[in-house]
Amino acid sequence: MHEYSLKVFFEDTDATGVVYHANYVKYMERCRSDWLDTIGWNLRRVNEEFAIAFAVSKLSVQYVQPARLNDVLCVKTELVRLGAASLSFAQEVWRGNDLLCRGEVKVACLNAQTFKPVQIPQPLYAAIAASVAERT
Repeated sequence: MHEYSLKVFFEDTDATGVVYHANYVKYMERCRSDWLDTIGWNLRRVNEEFAIAFAVSKLSVQYVQPARLNDVLCVKTELVRLGAASLSFAQEVWRGNDLLCRGEVKVACLNAQTFKPVQIPQPLYAAIAASVAERT
């Protein structure tokens, strides 16, 4: 499981000081991007070397409790399925011991010019598979 920490800023909140619901999706995206960085394949490198992009193809979010201004959050990401042309993640947003939000996200690998699905390039696929193997 990969973890990413962040602080809630004023811009993240609505008029009541509660994190706006769409920002949880942004936090999950940051965590997935950070995970990719940690295995040596940031999104710029992926795009430059393979001319591919990742796009969310399916998203389900359950909100449990609100986060508020100045909270320090921990976003957790676990790769639950590595397909030939997609990745599926289970994600959670925590404030200390309090679960705030959970999500399931499927990300498709696309040709960056045509936006049609393509297989994950072998070097990237191997790095992802190795990162999963390290955890088991």
